[in-house]
Amino acid sequence: FTVFRGARSATCGGARPRHLPGARYPMNGAPCKRKAGADVPREATASSKCKASEDREAADRTGHTRSELLALRHALASCNIATLFQAGNRILTVGEGDLSYSLSIANHFALKKESTGQHGVKVSNRKCSKPRCTVDITATTLDDEDTLSQVYYPFVKRTITDLRKQGSRVFHGIDVRDLCTTTTLRLIDRDGEKFDRVVWNFPFAGFMSRDGRENGRGKGYEWGDGSLNEGTKEHNEWFITNRQLISAFFLNARKLLREGGEAQMAFKSRPPYDLFDLPGIALEAGLVLVDRYLFDRANFPGYCNRRGAGCQGGRQFPCDDAVLFRFIYVVSCEGD
Repeated sequence: FTVFRGARSATCGGARPRHLPGARYPMNGAPCKRKAGADVPREATASSKCKASEDREAADRTGHTRSELLALRHALASCNIATLFQAGNRILTVGEGDLSYSLSIANHFALKKESTGQHGVKVSNRKCSKPRCTVDITATTLDDEDTLSQVYYPFVKRTITDLRKQGSRVFHGIDVRDLCTTTTLRLIDRDGEKFDRVVWNFPFAGFMSRDGRENGRGKGYEWGDGSLNEGTKEHNEWFITNRQLISAFFLNARKLLREGGEAQMAFKSRPPYDLFDLPGIALEAGLVLVDRYLFDRANFPGYCNRRGAGCQGGRQFPCDDAVLFRFIYVVSCEGD
């Protein structure tokens, strides 16, 4: 899940418990039952201590207190690929970074040709079989392929190749604000079939340059250096720019969705991201909130959330506080 969870396996999990001095062990190596009232060995509490340590570290990374993070985890169920998607879905992912989220979905629904082995048992011939996917994925990025290769080197080229091998389509230079233009529709939805799912995780408009003239890559404003404190000019510009971008996404997603289709968005919940009111923005576009889940990236094998801009472009960012929103397109909402 994270480097901290990796550390957990070295300290709290997987290792065989140490034999306690003076304890009796039967032939199978398991400790005998301790008498009622006996002291609990230190090893028995290691897991709970490690979990508490993980919660404190996650709270530090996300800006939540530990109690707030625990409340979030208890309030929301966790989601996974099977929760969000079904075989046969047409899926459009936009604003992708290294495309690992799209590949995680494709791998989940990938099937391999089976052959009948000895005693009629079906076996998968991984060397000879060509994967095919039971969902139709169109993955798009804002950056061109050369920029992706620089920011997400060296894995992104292999990811693009794997997606295309499984029948997914990958397009670059697609701006979410232009999803419904004629030029873009000819690429992503040539036949006008529309989509069952339109997904954008962790939307971000980019950093403004220090002179305030443009948004894009570069050092920009990093949260925590005081530049984005609420009430400052920089914070107001950052908030307005990102809100306009999210609104444009929802408006275009509604036009691209089939009736009953879903727009999905993973979004951080700590300040200042809690100010955006995603359900309100979506409702203005005709999309109704139907569910929220705790977004645990460990439930999406192979997925790696990375920064796309700033001085840490290409590196992972903390998302322990992330929530995934599901919005449904209802025809009666159109024009409200």
